[in-house]
Amino acid sequence: MADEQPNLVAGHPPALKAGGMRIVQHKAPASERPAKDAEDCTGLTQPVNVNSSVVSGATVKGNTDFTPASAQVAHSHKPPNAVSQKPQPHIQQPRK
Repeated sequence: MADEQPNLVAGHPPALKAGGMRIVQHKAPASERPAKDAEDCTGLTQPVNVNSSVVSGATVKGNTDFTPASAQVAHSHKPPNAVSQKPQPHIQQPRK
């Protein structure tokens, strides 16, 4: 009991305030955490079959669903604008 501080609130000292604002105090790490031993995790889980034949109830057919050309068209970039349009400034100010 002698080594505990008497003004602890919720297990830590109250916040420091100056001028009604809280002052942030970063705590320096007292000691570095010891490194965990690397355990051999091989063989603990079974390998996942990436090429499954059913996805969400539908069979996977590979490239027969969509040809590579159609996928390329779907993922191609949009063409650039023919005429670039600047935003018109609209400032509401009183007239003279």
